Amino acid sequence: MAHGHGQFGHTGHEDPKTTERKWGIFRVDTFAALKHRNYRYHRLSHSVGGMASWGQTVTLALLVNELTDSSFWAGTVLSIRALPILIVGPLAGVAIDRFDRKKLLMATQLALAVMAWPSSSPGASTRTR
Repeated sequence: MAHGHGQFGHTGHEDPKTTERKWGIFRVDTFAALKHRNYRYHRLSHSVGGMASWGQTVTLALLVNELTDSSFWAGTVLSIRALPILIVGPLAGVAIDRFDRKKLLMATQLALAVMAWPSSSPGASTRTR
């Protein structure tokens, strides 16, 4: 196997310009997925969405803490916020296996945008007392 094709069809003569490393019988190229334009778009949008989600979480905790002056209630609200993930998670796994993933992803992202939209409107940040 020194000069022929290896177990995964590789010749054993690697281009020294690549960033690939060999770990046992597996070849690892850390940034290979970034060669694909659609994956770069996905990664960028996921990063931006993740930052927005964490910003919303921190803002919610700060708001509850400011309104109640209690870290207990801030923690309680954030814990309650995690309940849908715990409940819907197993059901989502079944849905992913049974339905078209692209349509399912588009529907869930649209639902998240619709739910986030009211909190981003200009009147949502005004306090009434």
